[in-house]
Amino acid sequence: GNMATVVLTLGILVVIFAIVASLSRGGILAMASAILVAAIIYARIGLLTSTHLIAAVLLAVITMGVLSISGDYESVTQRLDTLTSQSVEELDAKGGRRRIWSANVAAFQAGWLTGAGAGSHRFVYPLYVQDSIPQEYTHAENGYLQVATENGLPGLVLLASAVVVCFSWCVRALRNADNRQAQIIAGGITAALSASLIHSVVDFVWFIPACMTITILLSACALRLAQLTSPESSRHSYQTHVTSLSKFNLALGTSLAGLWAVATLYAAAHTSLEWDAYLLADNANQTIAERRVITAENNQAQLIEAEQLNSASMLYHLANVVQNYPQSARAHVRLASILLNRFETVQQQSENAMTVGQIREAAQASNFASGDELRKWLVQAFGENSRLLYRAHHHARQAAQLCPLQGEAYLYLAELCFLEGRGPDAVDSYSNQSLLVRPRDPDILFSVGKNQLIAGHVEQALRLWSIAYEGIGKHRYHIINILAGQMTAADFLQIFSPDWQTLEPLWSSYRQVGQADDLQAILSYATQAAKQPTKSLSPQRTCLVWVGLARM
Repeated sequence: GNMATVVLTLGILVVIFAIVASLSRGGILAMASAILVAAIIYARIGLLTSTHLIAAVLLAVITMGVLSISGDYESVTQRLDTLTSQSVEELDAKGGRRRIWSANVAAFQAGWLTGAGAGSHRFVYPLYVQDSIPQEYTHAENGYLQVATENGLPGLVLLASAVVVCFSWCVRALRNADNRQAQIIAGGITAALSASLIHSVVDFVWFIPACMTITILLSACALRLAQLTSPESSRHSYQTHVTSLSKFNLALGTSLAGLWAVATLYAAAHTSLEWDAYLLADNANQTIAERRVITAENNQAQLIEAEQLNSASMLYHLANVVQNYPQSARAHVRLASILLNRFETVQQQSENAMTVGQIREAAQASNFASGDELRKWLVQAFGENSRLLYRAHHHARQAAQLCPLQGEAYLYLAELCFLEGRGPDAVDSYSNQSLLVRPRDPDILFSVGKNQLIAGHVEQALRLWSIAYEGIGKHRYHIINILAGQMTAADFLQIFSPDWQTLEPLWSSYRQVGQADDLQAILSYATQAAKQPTKSLSPQRTCLVWVGLARM
């Protein structure tokens, strides 16, 4: 009685507070839609009274009071303002969702008949993005679009059929329910399933195992409730049908499906902690690499040491992933990258310091008669470190075979194609393939552009770099360091249109190697840029911009 009511009320308060305090606009939208659907259903069948409305208002007041005490009230109201603003720019301030949705629409248009395959989203969408996206979108931020991209028209038909069937069960349960308890349960199930459908418009809840498990259980409950509330004749025929099935066949089919699922997913689950450890080290290494480019010389030794420690950690964890989960294309391509970087690092400190590109050109010019002769030459020239090249080549080939849509794999194969006895044409072929599958990837654009610059194709290199410069990353600083002093600042500004993130490094580089006209061009550009309003900068970042401009 009273105790159950108190516990239920506290449970509702905790759930509402958790959803609102999470600052997830999708979660708030799903909660609001569930409440609205439940209110409409209960009102139509006469279960909603003024007492319930008063209780709902009190719960809302208590929730906002708790938020005020916890200090989250202002953040919540700001998020709610964007949710109710009816402005796409405010709802999606950085444009990430719109970009990834557009890419998925383009992907569906290109492969609408069958889709790209379940689980392929992270590899497919980069082919269709219109500009650089710094984050990796493992999912489409929209369940319907992801099903369309991965599973095509058959997937959409199956999805639509599932939605229609599930809600037909809900309608049957609501129509046939002859007692208050069944009506309440049917209304709650319908409201929860509606929330899942609406939330999936702006998020990927169907691809989160915990969320999808709840949705499946709710659907099963809707089916069972529809059966239990059906007329006596239908219920009797159902029971007769169930008893006619072979229990052994049901058990066998379920067991085999479970064994297949475990066998398929065990390796990925078993290595997930190793992969997470690698990602932590990789994120730390990217931060260090960017600091190395923009910090003073006296800090370089410490940063290099930290970078080497992180690289060793990344190599260790990735090697474990590949050993226990050899089907992981992502682990293979990352391992190839680390092995190449390690070879480059060791070579810079050796007496015979040569880059991989220089080694490739020398090997291709030598025209070795066989792979054994090439291997002997590499061992003689670079010692046991040459094994790193062969290991990197192996993992790059594995990555390309397991997933042909990883542009980095082709980039590494372009660097190492001389190990296969292939000439300069193979370099261009692999490079073009990497651009084909990753047309907006800044790192790939930078690497291919660098090779084009070395080959003397300046215009092609600048064209690729101008696209790469639009994406965020350390490649921007590399472009500045390479081109500063090689071209006037006015030309650099015209080609790359730098933003506030790279204007100060650009200024510092041209102060060291440029002329007075270069500094004046940068200063004029920065002054004009400062007069233009921008919503993308936080107040703290804006202060740093003004301080940087004052230093200029």
